[in-house]
Amino acid sequence: MNGTLSFLLKASISLILITWLILQENPARIIDSIRTVDVGLLISAFGLYLLAITAGAYKWGILLSAQGIRVPLFYLLRYTFVGLFFGNFLPSNVGGDVVRAYDLARFTERKAVSSASVIVDRLTGLMVFIGSAVVMGAISVIWLGQPALMTVTVISAVLFVLCLTVFSVLTQKSLMRHFGRVFNLVPPLRSFEAKVWNIADSFAVYRSRLGAVMAAALVSFLIQGLTSVTNWMVGMSLHLDIPFVFFFVFNPIIGFILLTPISINGIGLKQAVYVFFYSTVAQRVDESQALTMSLLMHTIIIGSGLLGSVFWLQRRNAPSSSLEVELHESPVSQS
Repeated sequence: MNGTLSFLLKASISLILITWLILQENPARIIDSIRTVDVGLLISAFGLYLLAITAGAYKWGILLSAQGIRVPLFYLLRYTFVGLFFGNFLPSNVGGDVVRAYDLARFTERKAVSSASVIVDRLTGLMVFIGSAVVMGAISVIWLGQPALMTVTVISAVLFVLCLTVFSVLTQKSLMRHFGRVFNLVPPLRSFEAKVWNIADSFAVYRSRLGAVMAAALVSFLIQGLTSVTNWMVGMSLHLDIPFVFFFVFNPIIGFILLTPISINGIGLKQAVYVFFYSTVAQRVDESQALTMSLLMHTIIIGSGLLGSVFWLQRRNAPSSSLEVELHESPVSQS
């Protein structure tokens, strides 16, 4: 019941925000802007966004290699797209990660390792994005003279420390095992103790393989750069005069703000922050142009997620014998 109420509340906020933004502007101007879009540049932006997703799958592979598991990039990419598809439509922000972990667990038959790799993958991405938000927020306060962004900068700094703390706790085997012993105190939950210990072992691997975590963080920086360029190309396709530096500064801050779970897939909130940063803070375009840019960028995100539906339908319609081949005869190596 609480889940349903939460979903309805988020859906209502999304609907109210997006309706208010569109009605506040002249819808005709938004349509006119879309009509003048450079389709070639927009398609290029879509391709670049797919490259960022591919880099994300490669980063996931780095973290799995640290566990001694090597999964072909194509499979990781397929699971990533399916996760994006469900992430675009599930009410929870972590729904896509759950789907990714489930698919990988089916493939490797190692649930703990699959779950740990997805969580660490998400944590490294968050730390890079939030850390960048701290730096870029400070630059915006000093360079752009926007003291209002100081609040965002401080909050992002606190969350960055929190992410580091969570990573430290998760990869500390002794702490996790102590947590597992709590289940042994409650008879109905005793069966979970062994599972917690197994998960603790999977997380602990990353403490001894920080090189892989650092490599994953570097790929996260690359992904951030690719998504910044993608946003810039979307702006260019609308013939907007916005220097690239603004996209590089605003992209991590916007990404941080969109972590706020108050809407469905960021709909409404994303458009509002685009309007605020590009028309108010940067003062480079008017509100209708910033809104149009956000709508096109969201279309690219939804479009990339729809590719995941192809892989999902392919798996769903595959005969059970084909699934057996995938699970037991695919070239997954463990060292």
